[in-house]
Amino acid sequence: MNRTANSLIPTDQGWKLFVIIPVFANVMVVGAYFSQISFAQQIVAPTIEGLNFRSWRELGLLESLQHLTLLVACIVAMIAVIHSRSLWKKALFACACAGAVFCFLEEIDYGVHYYNYFIVGKHGEHAPIENWHNESTNGRQNVSYLKLASNLVIIGWFVVAPMITLFKRNLPFRTWVPAAWFSAAFGLTFLFSLIAHQLEAWELSTINGVKGNLESNISEFRELNSYYLLTLYLWQTGFRTGEQPAGLDLLKFDGPSEDLDDDTSTPLAKSA
Repeated sequence: MNRTANSLIPTDQGWKLFVIIPVFANVMVVGAYFSQISFAQQIVAPTIEGLNFRSWRELGLLESLQHLTLLVACIVAMIAVIHSRSLWKKALFACACAGAVFCFLEEIDYGVHYYNYFIVGKHGEHAPIENWHNESTNGRQNVSYLKLASNLVIIGWFVVAPMITLFKRNLPFRTWVPAAWFSAAFGLTFLFSLIAHQLEAWELSTINGVKGNLESNISEFRELNSYYLLTLYLWQTGFRTGEQPAGLDLLKFDGPSEDLDDDTSTPLAKSA
C-alpha cells in the first residue's frame, strides 16, 4: 500500500472513496428500506411512539448518516480555514463552513427532534418543528429552490467541469475543479436515486398495507450521497499535497496542505 509521508489516505486506494463506500452505503440503506422486512425498514426510518410523525425518520439510520456526514464537512472546512494561508482562501472555506453548518442545523431541525425525544419524552409538551427549508416562498417550499440550486451546481461543477479539464488543462482555477471521478460518483448517485424511486413505485416500501416513513421523501437517499461527495470535495481542496492539479487527478487526499496558495510545492510533497 503506497502512502506519501504523513498521508491521511492511501494514494493507491482513493477510488474506494468514490465507488466502494457509496455503493456499500446505498445497498445497505436502500436495500434495508425496501427489503420488505419490517425490522430492517424501521432501522432506516423508524416509527417512534409519542413523537410527531415528521420526527420519526429524523432519528433513523438514513438521516443520522446525513447528519454525521454534514458534521464531518463542517470539521473539514474549519480545518481548511486554519491551514489556508491566504485570506481569500480562508474566506472561501469559511463560507463553505457556514454553508455546511446551516445545512447541518436545517437537517437536524436545530435539534428539536433530539430535544423532544431525549429531554421531553413521549408524554411531555413537545417543541414545534420549525426550519427554513420547509417554509414556503411564492407558494413553493424553500427546499424546492435548494434542490434546483444544488442540481445546477452538481451538473455544472461536479459533472461538466471535471470532464472539461481532462481535455483543456490551462483553465483558470483548475486546482479547484473537482477530480474527474466526481462525475462518475454523481452518476452512481443518480442511478441509485432512480432505483430507489422505482422500488417506491413498485410499493416495496409498503409492508402489510402500511407505507414506509419515507413516503414522498425518497430523495433523502440522494441527499446522503450528495452530502458525502460534497464532503469529499472539501477534503480534496482542503487536504492535498498539491503535487498535481486537483481537476486532473483523483488521488488528492495525501494530507493537510499548508498551501492551497501554492499548488506545486508543499511540505508533504517535498518529503514524499
